[in-house]
Amino acid sequence: MSPNASPSEPADQPADGIGADITDVRHILAILTRWRILIASGTLFVVSATVALLMLTPPAYSATSVLMIDQPLGIANGEEGLGVAQKMINLIPTYAELATTDYTLSSVKERLQIKDSLPNLRSRIDAEASEGKLFMHITARDSDARIAQDLASAVGQSVKEGIVALQAASSVPEAFQFVITEVSAPDATRPSRNELRTVLLAAAFGFAVMAALSIALEIVFERQ
Repeated sequence: MSPNASPSEPADQPADGIGADITDVRHILAILTRWRILIASGTLFVVSATVALLMLTPPAYSATSVLMIDQPLGIANGEEGLGVAQKMINLIPTYAELATTDYTLSSVKERLQIKDSLPNLRSRIDAEASEGKLFMHITARDSDARIAQDLASAVGQSVKEGIVALQAASSVPEAFQFVITEVSAPDATRPSRNELRTVLLAAAFGFAVMAALSIALEIVFERQ
């Protein structure tokens, strides 16, 4: 404030003071224009890194084999058959756990000549029962579509053999043994990651960060 200025008069403001105009849209646009090379370079770097990451880390293929577990003779007996069907539905989650046991996975390794350890192989397999239905879904994952399909199919076959072996060991009469049928062969698919949306979000993020950095640098240089 000037020594001769009236106390009621506002102090002179610097014409280009960043503190005075930081909320002015035109001033901000001027700042972004001055730092356009830095902003463009930073945004391009973030987008390039995102594209490279998407290309270098493709999602694994997944393939699902669907098994139907049936007991034709038991289910065919009218109302009594409904009780049998319900008992089977209750049993299928237990049978699904058979898919990731050492017994099943050892059989799969031998069938497909896989060198992976059992824990690694187990991490690539999921098995679950369809709620209220006589179906079991066995899903396998691999970076190779063909291997994913073969793995899902082999696990399904080993589960089928394991159930048959359990029934034989329990001396279940042949007429009342479960019949396991593959009703849907595995078809490998790769989930979409919405690459275009991811790249656009990366561009927006990179621009926002670099714009904020440019404003911060402008403030620092103005105060020096």
